[in-house]
Amino acid sequence: MPSQSELLISYNWLCVALNLPLFSTFDYKSTGSIAIGSRVIVPFGKRTLIGIVINVLEKPSIDASQVREILNVLDDLPPFLPDWLRLLEFTADYYQRPLGEVMFSVIPSPLRDISSYKGECSLGGPTIKLKKKNNCVPSVSILSRMDTFDAILNEEQKKAIDIINSLKEFKAVLLYGITGSGKTEVYLRAARNVLQNSSKQILFLIPEINLTPQLEKVVRNNLVGIVSDEDILVMHSKLTMSSKLDVWSRAQNSKFRVLLGTRMSVFVPFSNIGLIVVDEEHDTSYKQQNGLRYSARDLGVWRARYLNIPIILGSATPALETWNNAETGHYLRIYLKRKAMEFNVPDIKLINTKKFRPKNGLTAPLIEAIEDRLKKKEQSLIFINRRGYSPVFCCFSCDWVSKCPRCTAFTVLHSVSDNQTGKLHCHHCGYYMVAPLSCPECGDQDLRPVGSGTQRIEEALIELFPNANIIRIDADSTKRKGSIASLLNDVNNGVVDILIGTQMLAKGHDFLRVSLVGVINSDAMIFCQDFRAPEHLFSQLIQVSGRAGRHLNGGEVLIQTSFPEHMIYKFVIDQDYESFAKYLLNLRSIANLPPYSYQALLSVESKNLNAAMDFLYKSREIIKKKVSIDFDYLSFITCYDPVPSRIVRIADVERAQILVESKHRSLLITFLKVWLRHIRALVSKKNKVKWHIDVDPLEI
Repeated sequence: MPSQSELLISYNWLCVALNLPLFSTFDYKSTGSIAIGSRVIVPFGKRTLIGIVINVLEKPSIDASQVREILNVLDDLPPFLPDWLRLLEFTADYYQRPLGEVMFSVIPSPLRDISSYKGECSLGGPTIKLKKKNNCVPSVSILSRMDTFDAILNEEQKKAIDIINSLKEFKAVLLYGITGSGKTEVYLRAARNVLQNSSKQILFLIPEINLTPQLEKVVRNNLVGIVSDEDILVMHSKLTMSSKLDVWSRAQNSKFRVLLGTRMSVFVPFSNIGLIVVDEEHDTSYKQQNGLRYSARDLGVWRARYLNIPIILGSATPALETWNNAETGHYLRIYLKRKAMEFNVPDIKLINTKKFRPKNGLTAPLIEAIEDRLKKKEQSLIFINRRGYSPVFCCFSCDWVSKCPRCTAFTVLHSVSDNQTGKLHCHHCGYYMVAPLSCPECGDQDLRPVGSGTQRIEEALIELFPNANIIRIDADSTKRKGSIASLLNDVNNGVVDILIGTQMLAKGHDFLRVSLVGVINSDAMIFCQDFRAPEHLFSQLIQVSGRAGRHLNGGEVLIQTSFPEHMIYKFVIDQDYESFAKYLLNLRSIANLPPYSYQALLSVESKNLNAAMDFLYKSREIIKKKVSIDFDYLSFITCYDPVPSRIVRIADVERAQILVESKHRSLLITFLKVWLRHIRALVSKKNKVKWHIDVDPLEI
């Protein structure tokens, strides 16, 4: 048997990350040289797994005789580059997740699934079949030329482009521009400069999938002659797996110049990235809300800083964290305060619903305004951020209310197209049932819907304007693939008279004929317990207001509210984000809320609420008993009391949470590493709880 020293000389020792929920990497050996970033097939217990080599070691961290040998090197794709590995290492470290789990959660499943690879497990053996897949839209020659590269720039845009083009190293640029100020044109000119003057690549991040087709067309048309159609890739979660695999393959082989995609695109490997653009940087869709709870915007900033390249963060209503970074000089702020030449500014007015009582969600002034637009052959957009027919279904005799039997939430009444009885649907767990014809409690048939959703507004408008062409765009009406693109085409082709929709219509869309926007039920967010609700409401109202009269004179926005005197509406009417941000930041500073502090939320799930709360109390006790031994800065950490979650039960699972906070980001992350290590030891088969940590949570 060879000695320990002989073993060390005869093998290469490698550190490998595996797709396991363990905060550790694993040592393996190989007789041949294997590059860092390679995907390898390794034995693990009785299983065979795919791993990623993250380091080469001088010697193993355990007894060399116990180290097992790598079975195979997968060479169907080049090894991951060091900057990609560093991005994933940072992600795992900051968001407190196992490195291997993070790495394998962001790559296409065929690249991490051992069953995708056939053949004997010998070096140089199996590879996955990568099929050539056309990820491109039709040739530019058959696309509309309305978005070609011929826009006339105003002085603000020219100045912004000159500043961005002059940047030769990392700088986070907040491109703060009012809706319609031409931010997209600035992005495109900056991208053209990079593509024309270097071999570098561009990453465009957008918040939602439904914005992809419009921006993709604009990008392709504006980059004609600079890059080919095949050099532009698109990535989002609704692509087929073969298309995702093709994008990933072409990215790792450096066979592209521009990537346009949603939040998951921040993890795509680049060989020579030169500019990152984050459009609508304030949008909450950039934060993943389950699994790996990361912020694509924040990771984009980190990636740009690590690679020493510029990043543009564009918004008409920046996140307060971003605005504060600009105020304190950490980010460079560029203003676009003028509308681009082709866009007009709408008038924003309030309709006092205490004076004008809504009927089926619509007030008389809003109905009159819609009628006026119909006479002018112009379009109206009615915005209500609530799908379904009615948020509550109740009995007016005994006060019974439709509730989900599996959640602490009301079920939403949905109408059905074939005139059958409506359905009660829980938007949290998916439970549904046929709406009862009589009260389950008292038997009375006086059951009524309370409040309005998109379906009820649609029904009311059809009754009011039977000759108008009315469509509804929400999560229910756009389930079929390609349906939203088809509906939006109808809008811009003039086929539609009245458009009803949720937040998926509030941003990014350039409607040619919409001159009126009506907003329903915005008051619901004013008194929400979430401290970010005012920020989100302001952003939503400004964004949807920006859809009115972009290409027509006399654009108008009518907001129905029972609280016209509320401060937030004053800022919206004035379209004064800067004063609004100053006002909110002052309140946040007094309350020591982000961006003046940093937070993490420990959430626990259990079949029993007492078990969840007990786990949280024990987690808090650990801080004084054990964490204090390894962490010297507890005085800089605030740990609040455990509380049930805002929606306590979802799908028969009880939920509770505990919030920790610090004024120092680095201290919070260091604290979490120590604390969570002890918390993991609390989990046992006996207490049967699941838990997760959310760093920089958006919802508390």
